Amino acid sequence: METPTLDATMQEKLVQALGRTPLFKLLKPELMPQLLSAAEIVSFAPGETIVRQGENADAFFVLAEGEATISVEGQGGDKRDIG
Repeated sequence: METPTLDATMQEKLVQALGRTPLFKLLKPELMPQLLSAAEIVSFAPGETIVRQGENADAFFVLAEGEATISVEGQGGDKRDIG
């Protein structure tokens, strides 16, 4: 995980991503930059785990670009992709 530099182009991309998120899409567009200023912007390498099943969480993630796979681990330890 790394913290990328936030230039104007990236800021606009992130504001648009927040606006597409169901949790935030009803907010007025002029509030999005303020919301973004309170966010921690992070970047993950391909294949890097973002969160693990069963761990306590103190944050949530909005995917601004790229792809992520959601996997669950069954009782027998078998892992399967669900999204």
